[in-house]
Amino acid sequence: MLDGDVTDAVEAQSLSLNPDHIDIYSASWGPDDDGKTVDGPGPLASTAFKEGILKGRNGLGSIFVWASGNGGREHDNCNCDGYTNSMWTLSISSATENGLVPWYSEACSSTLATTYSSGSNGERQIVTTDLHHGCTSTHTGTSASAPLAAGICALALEANKMLTWRDMQHIVVRTARKANLHAKDWKVNGVGRNVSHSFGYGLMDAGAMVRLAKKWNSAPVQKLCEIRSNQADKLIPAKSHVELSLYVRCENVRFLEHVQAKLTLTASRRGDIHIYLTSPMGTRSTLLAQRPIDGSRAGFQSWPFMTVHNWGENPDGLWKLEVHNEGRFYGRATLKEWFLHLYGTTEDPDGPLTSTAAPTTVPTTTTTTTTEATTTPKPTTSKPKTTKPKRPPWPKPTAQYYPLTTAKPHDYPDEEEFSKTQGNGLPQANRKLDKQET
Repeated sequence: MLDGDVTDAVEAQSLSLNPDHIDIYSASWGPDDDGKTVDGPGPLASTAFKEGILKGRNGLGSIFVWASGNGGREHDNCNCDGYTNSMWTLSISSATENGLVPWYSEACSSTLATTYSSGSNGERQIVTTDLHHGCTSTHTGTSASAPLAAGICALALEANKMLTWRDMQHIVVRTARKANLHAKDWKVNGVGRNVSHSFGYGLMDAGAMVRLAKKWNSAPVQKLCEIRSNQADKLIPAKSHVELSLYVRCENVRFLEHVQAKLTLTASRRGDIHIYLTSPMGTRSTLLAQRPIDGSRAGFQSWPFMTVHNWGENPDGLWKLEVHNEGRFYGRATLKEWFLHLYGTTEDPDGPLTSTAAPTTVPTTTTTTTTEATTTPKPTTSKPKTTKPKRPPWPKPTAQYYPLTTAKPHDYPDEEEFSKTQGNGLPQANRKLDKQET
């Protein structure tokens, strides 16, 4: 796909090439890392992702490893990249040889883990093969990190060829380590895991992944709990923010994996918006940081901001969404609508780790819950509360539970819905093919 115009069709052909022969797809390309682009897969590429996850590797699911992006200098955010922001890709960031955040790195809540790459002048870069049967010692950026991650995933597959695409993500989360990585935003999530917007769950550990892969049982079937807010059109004046709360009870999701907050939002200047999501267990994810270069008035149309920081947490309780508008004067924003997609399992994935047998086929269940949201506009200068509010009683059940009668072990919304959420329909030409440093 590197020898001509990059279109939706070309991307789809690349992502669906020999899915029963190719186990791992490593990608170091995507939308421009310019600090102002919001873009993702088009309809054809979205379908290719879905087909790969459902049917690739004879039903175990293709492994898509993605470079998180090199837009750090432009204050870009990889949650605005629909490829790295997808639950179906394993998004990989970089660390310098000294464990620092590289100047090109983008921090976001969808990054799962990290491998080493280049840094500042004087720090070593990556040695790898090159064109014309040569070698190079100057491979750089997250473009070098993703292939390293793909190689580590290949070692895990050699140890256990029956790993599903979700098994691989579970193993990465459990074995990645904070090590000597230095970042100010390290935190401990609700189940005791270290996680960072800069490094995800930390450095990938090949030895630990292989050891765990050998005894890993397939993760329980993934289920979805969808929580819709019935409040809409929340005005956010300049220099203020709104807080929206959802009380959630998901009967079929007890252990979280991927969390998506899907927002439709208008803004006088998109780059003035920053968004946070706090889970009932107190884990606060930055879904979107300010992007000073982004002066677009396009806003976000059902954009699924994703976080992996709640991995393993129980979703029940109070979720809080904060939308801040740092615009000047009359730079208003309006949150038109939002809702949560909570993906996870009913059973604990950390069950007995003794088998490498093929996963059991179990129909997927989709749980749809509708709850009310409360909103409180506040100026950004107000002091945060020091005591937690008393939790009100649970609302009367309003959920409807129903099986997907044609579901497969990892079934998801239909093709049209996925295209709407993962791709914004923008032209796919003129993509940046390589996330190299510039």
